[in-house]
Amino acid sequence: GKRALRLTAKGDIYTLLRTDSMLLAFAADGIYAVEGYRLRLLLKADWSQAAFGLTVRKLQSVGLTIADEHTVYHYDGTTLQQLVTGINLIRDIMVDRWGRLWIATYQGVYCFFNGGFTNHRLTDQNDIVRAVVADEDNRLVMGTLNGKVLTLKTSDNKEELPGDAIEVLSDDDSQYYGTSAVSIGSQTFIPIHGDVACIEGNELHSLGLPQDRYRFLSKKEGRLIMVTQKGTIAAYNPSNGQIDTLTTDIPYPWCAAFDAEGRLWAGGTLGVYSLSRNGKVEKADYPQRLLVTTMEADNQGTIFFASADSLFMIHEGRVRSEEHTSEL
Repeated sequence: GKRALRLTAKGDIYTLLRTDSMLLAFAADGIYAVEGYRLRLLLKADWSQAAFGLTVRKLQSVGLTIADEHTVYHYDGTTLQQLVTGINLIRDIMVDRWGRLWIATYQGVYCFFNGGFTNHRLTDQNDIVRAVVADEDNRLVMGTLNGKVLTLKTSDNKEELPGDAIEVLSDDDSQYYGTSAVSIGSQTFIPIHGDVACIEGNELHSLGLPQDRYRFLSKKEGRLIMVTQKGTIAAYNPSNGQIDTLTTDIPYPWCAAFDAEGRLWAGGTLGVYSLSRNGKVEKADYPQRLLVTTMEADNQGTIFFASADSLFMIHEGRVRSEEHTSEL
């Protein structure tokens, strides 16, 4: 069978991000480059108090935007600059096509513009924007905890103010919207209680999926890859509305990525599993129980994932570590 072997010991790796040139790991003590079978420290930082981890987004210009629950930073590849701090609770961040930064938080969405923040507040001061994404018309679509779908038409001129007033597209307090959103073509998808909502223009409807709790894992070839609380991994094709169940044999998955051969790897509460193109599921063997929280592929299709204080890699269908580099 497949063996899961430790790549390196590195505590509190919050997330992984692939750039054009390298794979980066964001940890409690700084930013690392993942190079073959080792980590190379790029920048020291103290994120040890990031209770909900870090959210990282690429900018169209040079650099990355990094956010914990209270502070936003800009990393230009050399230095780390604090843009703003003291925000009540950051739930999501997004960079639009003009490179403007949007922050979803309590009571609204904020845009970092001309060195300061433009605030778009909700009328319901007890509501929270939980997810934000831009559609193909560069209109922001947001889902809130209290069941609202909000839209904000942003300017196509980066020198102008970044957006008009927030409009309420739907208000249903029996629903609540999840913490992820994905835009594919003209459609935007946000998880709701027991289903997934689809927003296209000013129209909103649910996909009518089996009652479950849904999360989004990945996009692949124009399809939305999603997972249910009960462990089903499914692919939704917006072009024809078809939903394909990829597998029900991977328990409690949290993250996923495709390798160079087109295999889907999923990590979750009970370890790491692979799903081949013919639907065969295999579990990677490892002498300790793995809880996998983040997973990403580099530009060559090699997958890296984190579990507790260790970083692992999947290369040519096997999970490997620096302790066993002689096998490579």
